[in-house]
Amino acid sequence: MKIGYMGLPGSYTEAAARQLIKSQGLSDAELVPLISAAAVRRSLDTSAVSKGVIAVADQAGRPVSETAQVFPKDSYTPEAELTLPVHYCLFRRSTVADFDIREVASHLFALKQTEEFIALHYPYWADVDTPDTAQAAQMLSDGELSITTAVICSKAAGEANGLVCIASDIEDQPNHAVTFCLIKG
Repeated sequence: MKIGYMGLPGSYTEAAARQLIKSQGLSDAELVPLISAAAVRRSLDTSAVSKGVIAVADQAGRPVSETAQVFPKDSYTPEAELTLPVHYCLFRRSTVADFDIREVASHLFALKQTEEFIALHYPYWADVDTPDTAQAAQMLSDGELSITTAVICSKAAGEANGLVCIASDIEDQPNHAVTFCLIKG
């Protein structure tokens, strides 16, 4: 059985997917990284995957806008739900000094969840929206983003891409968490 998830390896959605398949006794499932909610939807609609894992809301119950646009209420059947603490980190390339950074890249949801921290500590940085937090780390590592870019992602994604952590636990709400759903097509 194939289960698609929003994001790349190292994303919080991948971590949630691993926990959800374990809790559901689906240890033989193959996880398929699909970057976006739209890609999960397409893969479910075409039966490329049997199930999907999507981020649905933050700890305050605010919907993840990308998911809400692609999966309106009652358009999917949740099989299991998991709320996972999410702690964002700020990473840069090892060859760049902190004072040379001019922009910060990440998924729009992560940018929103860290905007107070960024405004307080780095008010001159421009935001760059990327499809996924882990993809932002990969893009910076691969040279697809300017070397003067920092990224917001999980500790696992930043370290997996050989980046240097500038700051950790930068989310504006100290108890930040996201609810993920395992859904069937």
